[in-house]
Amino acid sequence: MSVAVKTRHTSLRRSYPLRYTFHLRRTTPRKVLTEITSKYRNYLVEDAKPDNDNSLISVVDSDWYKEMSLRMTPGKYLKTLREACELTQTGLGEKIGATAARVCDYEAGRREISKAVARKLSNVFLVSADKFI
Repeated sequence: MSVAVKTRHTSLRRSYPLRYTFHLRRTTPRKVLTEITSKYRNYLVEDAKPDNDNSLISVVDSDWYKEMSLRMTPGKYLKTLREACELTQTGLGEKIGATAARVCDYEAGRREISKAVARKLSNVFLVSADKFI
């Protein structure tokens, strides 16, 4: 028997219900089963079938990744990495030998990233230089 327990997240930022799925087997002690059913009676959905949509796949093979890859320009990728590393445009410019205005131009797509700059960026962010070209 599979049991799904639905509860609300306590954080104020998330108001959607979370879903916990427990798979109870024949070897599950009767005492545990009784405790769960008595405590979570209002939240239980018995015989919950696993969703085929939630099967594990590589993120690279997902539709979301393919869609994002088409929309991701080198400038947007640079900005995403820079913000993820908590670098300012000035700080990144110092690391690659460029001004903040030049980094801003790279991110906005007003200036193309050269191969030399792409190599410097790949060393800073530890990713392939192809991502910036």
